[in-house]
Formats: sequence, structure tokens, C-alpha cells
Amino acid sequence: MPSTTRTFKIPFRVYLALVIAAAILSPPIVAPSADAPPFPVQIDRTGVVTPADRGHTIEDTFEVPPGTRQIDIDFDYDHTNSARPIQFDLGVRSPDGLRGWSEDRHAHIHIDATSASYGYLPGTPLPGNWSLLVGVANVPERIQYRASIRLSSDLGRTREALKSQPGWYAGDLHTHSGHSDGWIASSDTPVTVEDLAAAAVQRGLDFVAVTDHNTSSHWIDVDRAQAATSRILLLHGREITTYHGHFNAIGERHTAPFGLNLSRPIRNLMTDAGSDGSFVSINHPWLADDEWCPGCRWVERDPQTMSAAQGIEIANGPAVDALPGLGLWARLLNAGHRLVAVGGSDVHDLAAGDRRIGEPTTVVYANGLSEDDIVTGLKSGRVYGRTDGPNGPALDIRAEGAHDALALMGQSINPGHLHIVASVDDAQGQQCEWLNRGSAITTQPIETNHDTLTIDLEAHVGDWISLVVRNGQHVTAWSNAIYVDAAIR
Repeated sequence: MPSTTRTFKIPFRVYLALVIAAAILSPPIVAPSADAPPFPVQIDRTGVVTPADRGHTIEDTFEVPPGTRQIDIDFDYDHTNSARPIQFDLGVRSPDGLRGWSEDRHAHIHIDATSASYGYLPGTPLPGNWSLLVGVANVPERIQYRASIRLSSDLGRTREALKSQPGWYAGDLHTHSGHSDGWIASSDTPVTVEDLAAAAVQRGLDFVAVTDHNTSSHWIDVDRAQAATSRILLLHGREITTYHGHFNAIGERHTAPFGLNLSRPIRNLMTDAGSDGSFVSINHPWLADDEWCPGCRWVERDPQTMSAAQGIEIANGPAVDALPGLGLWARLLNAGHRLVAVGGSDVHDLAAGDRRIGEPTTVVYANGLSEDDIVTGLKSGRVYGRTDGPNGPALDIRAEGAHDALALMGQSINPGHLHIVASVDDAQGQQCEWLNRGSAITTQPIETNHDTLTIDLEAHVGDWISLVVRNGQHVTAWSNAIYVDAAIR
């Protein structure tokens, strides 16, 4: 959804048409040929340098076969007891020229179509002769070095964790930079990924997803900004934007096509976007499809299309008394879909307008603060939302059944008598509204800032239990569902 202040230099329909045309005309990924070696390809090289090699560059050539999608190089050498400094510089040359150079810093080099280590250019690895350049800047004695080169046909780069402790992590799943339509109107300048990271840190978030429309050009900025900070986790994402609806792919590793036609419906786009393990979530499905936001309304609601989604926004941007997507989410769950209810600010202008990063905030229970962990946590459904930002209520719910059965948010439990327990913090004086199949069944006061609330009910197959927290009529938080299914073991 565009920001409140219009900043486009060209009509949005023209902009989107140009982007779609670029995607259609982009060259396809080169598939491995029949005689290509099996991936991954491991190449190990060793060498010896002496003080006589100082000031020279050693060029070690290796062959990159068709179908290679990423290159990873690790460099090491024998460390000595010498007090004199040792310095190796590294570079990589491809068939189309120098891909990068790094002085005395990078022991690891990564290159793929959309990301690369500092000092290196991203781009699909071309088949042919490549070279590892080893610059011998300073060696005080005879030293052996080792280079490990790994060529892969998959995009499986490990994304590092900022924290390894399990817990609740709060973030914004929907933001835009100047790589699409994120623009600071007052200064007529693009919003940078660094701007989004700084704003998220200021608001106390743990993570933020940068979800520019269709393009992945911002991913290299995500990598660069992440390398410079451990205060915020930046998630790779895209808002795949079509004239039949918008959806986010969080944690993407490849750029799936997004052109719609009669033989390629939106469910195919969703399946392609999620094929690398990303979290696919429908955006602002309740909005109007008008000149301000072509395609913002979610049109395709058939079972096949909805089964390709894993999540759905029920809040987008500034808080209102009612969650605008709650009714649709409930109807979809009642139809048998399992969708995680999330929210995102959809912020475009950090200096003006009514949108602020982190409003709403999506809170995820994850095994750590890494992109893979957050995506896994989102898919698990142990997720809740805060409509007013990162300092809203904290909550969790569980269901206890017969024979010590236990289910958390996103999980299922057998029908029968259930004891439902909610832990709600930082909401003293507000009300907990319990929902079954999306309808209110009872309301309880929240009397302390660390309250535990319970209900008992006879649950039937097809039921699902959730809650919303209200301050008067204003919703301040929502939970995800616990499902009631038969034959859960």
C-alpha cells in the first residue's frame, strides 16, 4: 500500500508495468548441462609463499560449470610466532571482469545473483574460467596458505544469528525502501535500508523485513547494512505486487517471477515464492482496488489459492478500534485454512504521514534471532500482534486436554473438555476477549500487569480458540489460534 503522501514520479500502473516487463525479459537461471559435475563442487587449493613473493599477486584459476548459482571461498594460512605482520589480500575475477577485492579482512567470500560479501559484486556466476587472486602484501617467512572453493547449484547461504537464545522477538514484517516506493517527501530522497534499520532500532524492535515491490535489488543493501550492525536483524523480503493482490515473501533466497497471465494464476506465483522456504503472507486483503493502490485488494480467494499462503495480515498501518482483517481471517480458518495472523506497518515515509515503523508489531517465538529462526517461528504460528507498537501487551496461550495433552498457539489438540490458559502482561485495566471460531464467547478483566486468565469449554472438531486484548473498544493485541482436530497424537 502506498504512503499517505504521494511521491511517485510516474503513475503506479506504469511503474508496475515496467517492473513486470523487466522480470519477463530477465534471462532465466542457467540449468546444469547433462555433462556438468554433480553439485556441490568442492575445489581445494594450497600454495606456499616466501618473502620473495612479497608485492606479487598469485592467480589461481578454477572452472565454474553451468548451473552454478553461488560461490563460496574460504581462505586461511599457517599462523606463525613471528612478531612481524602477515597480510594477504584477496580478489576474484570472473569471465566478465573483476568481481571484487578485499584487503587483509575477508577470510570468506560469497557471491550469488543478489548478494555478495563486502567488496564484491553480486551476479549470477557465469560459466567459464574464474580466478582467485591472492595478493602477497607482507610475509616475514615461508608460509603455506589454503583456499577452499565451493560451487553450489542451490542458494543455501547460512544467515548468521544475532542471538541464539529461544524467546519472543518483536518486529515489523512490511516496510519499503527507495528500491521501490519508499520516499521521504520532505527532502525528496529515497528511504535507505540503513534508514529503516535505524528507525527499527530506535523503536526497540528485534527485526525488520524490507519488502520492496517485486524487486530484489534491495537485498544487497540488506546484506551490507546487516554486516554493519548487530542491533537489529534485517530480513530479506519482497512484496510481490500484482493486479489481483499483494503478498509478502519473507526470508526469500531467490527472486521468483511475478508476471500474471491466464496460464499462470497468482497461486502459482505464491508457490514459486515459497519454494525456497520463505514465509508467504497475504497483505491488506480488505483494501479497495483503486487508483491509489492498484491491486491492493485480495481478489483470488478460492481454496487452491488460499492453500498456497501461510499467513495473512489482519492489521496494516495505524491502529484502529477493530482489526480490519479479523473477519476475513476467521472466515478462512472456519473454511479449514491454517493461516498465521500477522501485521506490518507498510511504512513508506519515515519523516511524514501516519505510519510508523513497528505499528503494528508482530511478535514471534523463535529459537534464536536469525532469519531462518524467525521464518520458522512465523510458520509455527506461535505468533501474536501488538497494534500500537513494540511496547504493547505481551501474551501467550495454551490449551490443556485429556491425558496431559498440551497445545500452544499454532498447534492442534483433540476435542473434548479443554482448559485454556492465557498469560497476559502489560495490559492492566484492559479486557481479554476470548474467541471461538472468530466469535466472542466471554470477556474477562485483566487486573494486573502479569495476569493469568483461564476458561474451560467443550471443544468440537473445527473449533479454534484465540483472543484479543481491548482497551475499551480499541484492540491492543491479538493472538493466533489453537486448533481442535480429531486424532491428534
